Amino acid sequence: MRFLVCLAVLVLAAPSAQAQPAPTPIDAETRNAAIADVGDLIAENYYDAGRGAAIAEELAAFARSPQAAGLDTGQELATALVEFLRERDRHFNTAWRGPEFIAQVQAQWDAEEAAGGEEEDSIERWAEYRPQNYGFNDVRVLEGNIGYMAVTTFNPLIASQSKADAALSFLADTDAVIIDLRGNRGGEPELVNYLLSHFTAAGERVHYNTVLQRNVDAEDLYTIADHPMGHRPDVPLYVLVSSESFSAAEALAYHLQAMGRATVVGEVTGGGANAGRIFLAPAGLLVFIPDTTGRSPFTGANWDRTGVRPDIEVAAEDALERARVEALTRQVSGVEIEGPEAMQSAYQLALAQAEAGRWVPTPAELEACTGQYNGGRVWLEDGQLRYQGSNNVLALTPFAPGVFHFPDNDTVQVHFPGYRSGRASAMRQAYPSGDFFDRERID
Repeated sequence: MRFLVCLAVLVLAAPSAQAQPAPTPIDAETRNAAIADVGDLIAENYYDAGRGAAIAEELAAFARSPQAAGLDTGQELATALVEFLRERDRHFNTAWRGPEFIAQVQAQWDAEEAAGGEEEDSIERWAEYRPQNYGFNDVRVLEGNIGYMAVTTFNPLIASQSKADAALSFLADTDAVIIDLRGNRGGEPELVNYLLSHFTAAGERVHYNTVLQRNVDAEDLYTIADHPMGHRPDVPLYVLVSSESFSAAEALAYHLQAMGRATVVGEVTGGGANAGRIFLAPAGLLVFIPDTTGRSPFTGANWDRTGVRPDIEVAAEDALERARVEALTRQVSGVEIEGPEAMQSAYQLALAQAEAGRWVPTPAELEACTGQYNGGRVWLEDGQLRYQGSNNVLALTPFAPGVFHFPDNDTVQVHFPGYRSGRASAMRQAYPSGDFFDRERID
């Protein structure tokens, strides 16, 4: 029950205005005792003993400061401590609950320990995440056969595995996968391992992290060699992140990036790399203290305070479209368009590129598209391409790199393959279905 109690009582986000408790006045003795409690707990439990002792000393100095003297309520104290501690480690957190409540929780924990420890975890403990489908509430296939899976939180496998399995199964035949972790604040590391392992090779246990704690032997973490949903080691993989992505969400992005397995797209993440647990400060505070850190064997480090730096850095709101463009570009790059599937990818790529901003070709790029084609001629006049087949002269409007539209017809795309070389090889008319026909250059 210890975990369940902590989950229920430690609200890390600010409560709504209606739910906010009345401020609890505290005197100087209570304030100083609470700060001392927190310092002692950090000195005893922070993953880095030397750094923990230093933070405790800094807290003692803070207790003597004019800023601390002005903290007249428990809530003000908790807020000030969060600000102070997160400058040292972004996983620190505190919440004021009062000494009576802390004593009750401690008594419950002591009773559980005397009875043989905590009860086993169950899905009922995670019922509050059921409306979000335990973190998997948006799974779909985007145009171009690109799989998309938004993961909003990391629940333990007892609650999330069936949902993860359903999502991975649904996306099994896609040509690329995008995992969206924007705004995900973290959770349980076992789901990180589960998702990570699906995108590594079958039959291999890849060492991807080493867990380090005080007075405990280091523990190496490995991917699952035989994943229940199989393995997709070669599917192009993109991970979307934002400045709000934190903790376990950062872990998945960081390890996939460090292994060279995924392209990370978005913003630098929050920088919370050190896991921990909740401790009780008798004077009235719940305290989350990072007692565990990790080290990647690929980088020799982690993302603590630096965050995960994307391979492609763009605003969070633009990350999905940018990843989709990257995936489609990879699909058509170096591929000879011989059938509707490849053509459909090229068509969708042009749409995605145009959404990011209509193409403005250079004079040389326009000139590369001119020439005599089977059934028609393309020439440059007054800075615009024009086409004439057997009948009328039609203007060609730039749309996406190497792609144009006819007037009043946004459905048909006109592609000029090979234009980047300085001389297009054909004039290709493409349709949303993937159907197309080429007018070969004949001059």
